Amino acid sequence: MGIQPVVWGISAASVGSATEPSIAVPVWSNTLLMRGLRKCRQSVWMCVAMLMWAVMLMAALTILATSAQSATTYIASSPGNDAGETNKASATFSLSLSGTTTNLLVSLTNLAKYKPNDPQDILTAVFFSLTGDPTLTKVSALLNAGSVGVKNGSTLTVPGGVVGGSWAYAAGLSGAPGGANEGISAAGFGLFGSANLFPGAALPGDGSTPGGLGGGLTTATDDGSKYKGGLTGRPFIKDSAVFTLGAVPASFTLSGISGVSFQYGTTLGTEPNLPGILIPEPSAVMLAILGIVLLGLINRQRRAHSRRRSVCAVTVNHRTGVE
Repeated sequence: MGIQPVVWGISAASVGSATEPSIAVPVWSNTLLMRGLRKCRQSVWMCVAMLMWAVMLMAALTILATSAQSATTYIASSPGNDAGETNKASATFSLSLSGTTTNLLVSLTNLAKYKPNDPQDILTAVFFSLTGDPTLTKVSALLNAGSVGVKNGSTLTVPGGVVGGSWAYAAGLSGAPGGANEGISAAGFGLFGSANLFPGAALPGDGSTPGGLGGGLTTATDDGSKYKGGLTGRPFIKDSAVFTLGAVPASFTLSGISGVSFQYGTTLGTEPNLPGILIPEPSAVMLAILGIVLLGLINRQRRAHSRRRSVCAVTVNHRTGVE
């Protein structure tokens, strides 16, 4: 028996009946697919751009955070001992470099707007605690810009604005208001003596310092017209002074300041002491606002990116026939 050759072949008809129908993707479908892919790529680039923007904003926030720590202010307010009086004071602490050493500057201000009539209206000290209770050096005590010395309402001549002999600084305090370990004062309070005085002359007419009210901070509206016993004939500062303390430890930061309070008069415990409240600096407020905006934008972009990915996946699967 001869072997018959077998010829294998595929006809057009057999192809049509033996295989699944081919999927023809129209041109318009390809166009939509490419558009979907382009949107996906745009979404990726948008995320990259958002990340770069976030990095730059965080760098700006870091700069603002550093600026926010350049000064810190405490303020206090309370009704005075007479009707219509409101005691108000502020203390701003800042750090400055002097050669290779760091100084702590304390700007103390009587912010009250009434005319004083007795010792309880005169701001005489600021107490505070420093982390580690370092003993700083007394560099200077000066009238602040725009402030003057006054006596019975008349302006005094204060050479160079120096008032060091009227104010004292001490560390390692015991028995100070709020448990503070440091303070700057024009009155003695049993805590400050002549060895604690700042260098330089006292306010003209201020003797036996640090002692009574002399050299204390009066209000900006003081004209001597309301004086009663205890104020007449005494010199005061109207209404702010700045004190410079040196030998600040290199590791010290303004966050190490706490327990700030403002003392009036000459007697602890019976005359007004106002606890200070920390006031956020404008740069710190801006820092918080920018942080919130950044988080909001990142969250919004993340949700938008998530939606785009879902749309891209559905578009690609649908156009290619993948279930």
